[in-house]
Amino acid sequence: MGGDRNVGKKAALRVDGLEWEKKHKPRLHLTPLGGARGLCYARFLQSSDLEQEMIMEQSIVLFDGGAGTTLQDELGCELGSARLWASELLLTGPATLATLHRAWEAAGSQVVSTVSYQATTHAFQAHPKLKGEQPLQLLRSAITVARDAVEKAETRIALSLGPYGATCQPGLEYSGAYPAPYDREDSLARFHLDRLRDYARDDASWNQVDVVLFETIPNLVEVRAIRRAWKELGEEIHSATTKEWVISLVFTGSTTTTPVQFPTGECYTDVFRGAILDQKDGGQYATPTGIGINCTKVEHLERILDAWTSCALGEMTKHIPKALWLYPDGGPTYDPVNRTWTGSSTTHQEWAHNLVAIARRFQDPWSHLVLGGCCKAGTNHIRALRDLLSEPSS
Repeated sequence: MGGDRNVGKKAALRVDGLEWEKKHKPRLHLTPLGGARGLCYARFLQSSDLEQEMIMEQSIVLFDGGAGTTLQDELGCELGSARLWASELLLTGPATLATLHRAWEAAGSQVVSTVSYQATTHAFQAHPKLKGEQPLQLLRSAITVARDAVEKAETRIALSLGPYGATCQPGLEYSGAYPAPYDREDSLARFHLDRLRDYARDDASWNQVDVVLFETIPNLVEVRAIRRAWKELGEEIHSATTKEWVISLVFTGSTTTTPVQFPTGECYTDVFRGAILDQKDGGQYATPTGIGINCTKVEHLERILDAWTSCALGEMTKHIPKALWLYPDGGPTYDPVNRTWTGSSTTHQEWAHNLVAIARRFQDPWSHLVLGGCCKAGTNHIRALRDLLSEPSS
């Protein structure tokens, strides 16, 4: 392990010849990988609250891949609970989750996500072995399991929060067609706010989170509900919402004649505007610091990003988030009813090459890009990204 990772303990940390106390360890605005020869230039500034901010000249940051499928494919796990899926290992196999987090880091991930995509306190309360405060404690343990597992002080932790549809059986995160009352913004805002409160009211774990990642969001009503929940959380606990936070969207379906689309049918530009611009009632919605696309085929990113970049460089120049997160799936197609995967003969090297080419084409409007993978993207995919980005430029 790379030293004691307990929160609040002092430990020496050397960065570019400078020594900092670990209780004020550098807090990255996401450490980049890239540059002419895969090298990074960084400088440190000390903010008024003594946190160190790393400001990067060029930013392509490596995220991790699909937790559940990598647990199955590489670590041999059987994920039997449809309701909790990989999150059940917080109860039955936290050491296995720690192994997964370290595997991402070893592959090159600079941001590692918690295994909490489907987790809610309510879901854990339904588990017969959990009583009293145990469901809430188990929910929060996803953060400490990840933080304690990673070995590098600079590795960032992203809190993974799936959509409401991920809690349904069968899952509805690819359709966005939610049953009443969760077809309404008020109900979805309460769902997301309640879950955020469960994490944010415990400083010890919440302070270990660097980025809050709402991912695989399939519904513009839910997008607005998340933005509203984040704003309301900030009104209750101001310090809770000073973190970077991201809304990542899923785009599904495609045939030879029908392009990939947002599950609830809105056009690409309307989805982009809905995630960062739309307001009502005097600024009811918070604006995320990052926007993303995940669990979408890599070959479909270009069409979506063409539309988004036109908005970002045109009418919405003053409003774009600083980070673009791109973490497509590894290629196969998932059947949420039968929970099976089919198709795709793309190698992880080809996948990485395609993703990096797209990222570099659309890099200009964003302060930094975050690249990784989703379902069926494993450690080999992340390693291929790292190796490709570390090559000397031609």
